[in-house]
Amino acid sequence: PPEHAFDLVVIDEAAQALEASCWVALLRGRRAVLAGDHQQLPPVVKSEEAGRRGFGVTLFERLLRGPHGAGLGVMLTTQYRMHAAVCAWASDELYGGRLVADGSVAEHRLCDLSHVDPTDETEAPLMLIDTAGCDCEEDEGEGGGGANGGGTKRPSASPLVAESKSNTAEARVVGQHVRALLAAGLRHGEIGVITPYNAQVEALREELAAERAVPSATGEGSALEVGTVDGFQGREKELIVFSAVRSNRSGSLGFVSDARRLNVMLTRAKRGLVIVGDPTTLVRSRHWADWLEGVGG
Repeated sequence: PPEHAFDLVVIDEAAQALEASCWVALLRGRRAVLAGDHQQLPPVVKSEEAGRRGFGVTLFERLLRGPHGAGLGVMLTTQYRMHAAVCAWASDELYGGRLVADGSVAEHRLCDLSHVDPTDETEAPLMLIDTAGCDCEEDEGEGGGGANGGGTKRPSASPLVAESKSNTAEARVVGQHVRALLAAGLRHGEIGVITPYNAQVEALREELAAERAVPSATGEGSALEVGTVDGFQGREKELIVFSAVRSNRSGSLGFVSDARRLNVMLTRAKRGLVIVGDPTTLVRSRHWADWLEGVGG
């Protein structure tokens, strides 16, 4: 019907939308604008057959990578979230060095917040906490480990956790660092703790149970958020603490090595980014190796 037709259709987060869903709106407009970032995580396609048939390739990505992509795409090159050091890897690796930090955020740090004390933890925009050789190997078996790490299995009723990975020793390191930041004045709601694995989310929530008892400003849930990288896409915090989990002799990384997941993780932080992990395992990924080189890891 004419009343359902529009001059312009704008689809936000189009790089996370299945093409079929986009056409529902596009068929009602004469012109269209698709906004999104195809270098971040695409929509989840659970059907393997649908994935093989290309269902997981979004319309946004297909158009950009097509023969007319250069004429269709316009990149916004100034970002207003991250310290320049936090932004550097993503800019160089995925955006051709064109993504730059606006002057209002390029040098902002945690210690510049009026309620935060200047400490080693709050003055550095980037920090790597190296767990190599510290008895922080990932827990053995599916579903992670127990309170002591090192191979005992973490019981859980959740299939998502049972088939996941954890590193309880690394979770304790994360907990120590988060408590040091809170002691320096950082507020619970300014910190996000993220990891690729559901089992590690559970381990981190157990480790930070006391700190997570502080309610959020809305009263719904904890002020100190702990979640997966995928679940944090589109979000931001003053500080992000990332638990890499993987630490093993074989150098197995799983989807920790995925460039788009790494991009999401690295670009959630505004003033501070802390990576807790084993560089001797992470370096097996070219993307991680480049990031580690950049921070001197």
